[in-house]
Amino acid sequence: MSSPKIIGYFGSMYSGKTSFLLSYLDRCKWRNKNIKAFKPNIDQRYSNDCICTHLGYKTSAINVSSGQSILNYVSYDPYVEIIFIDEFFMIPGAAKASIELFKSGKSIVIASLDLDSNFNPFPEASAIMPYCTEIHKLFAICSKCDKDAQFTQAIADKDNNISVGGKEKYEPRCFEHYDVIKEKI
Repeated sequence: MSSPKIIGYFGSMYSGKTSFLLSYLDRCKWRNKNIKAFKPNIDQRYSNDCICTHLGYKTSAINVSSGQSILNYVSYDPYVEIIFIDEFFMIPGAAKASIELFKSGKSIVIASLDLDSNFNPFPEASAIMPYCTEIHKLFAICSKCDKDAQFTQAIADKDNNISVGGKEKYEPRCFEHYDVIKEKI
């Protein structure tokens, strides 16, 4: 048995987090690993029961509303080796559940925003990072120029910390074009 891992793909909107997660998931399928994939039930942008990329790649997933739900599903199948969780930051208690699963010998692979559009860390992302055995910080391309974008700029519904949406609500921005930093200076 190999050592369990917690692998985190973190970054702004449109940085490819879910694409990396799905690529890793596909590799695990080819290796005949017993996997379970989860997504937050509040994220219905592209599908009710699939993790989907913005480009349309997808895989089946279980909708959950909490970390406890993840624990409940995994407890029904003790042979699960690797757990995949998309939009990790949207699932209350996901960090606590993931740490518990890791301590029991399971590997966890997550995709998550690390910062909200107000330049604040998401609690679930912050709570899991110290336990990650691998962290991949991903960058999008700034919607205003061609630089790396590490931030997510809200262009609608700016007061809501977690507001599910796509290009109609959010844009990736570089440091120079991220308005929130200018407001905080």
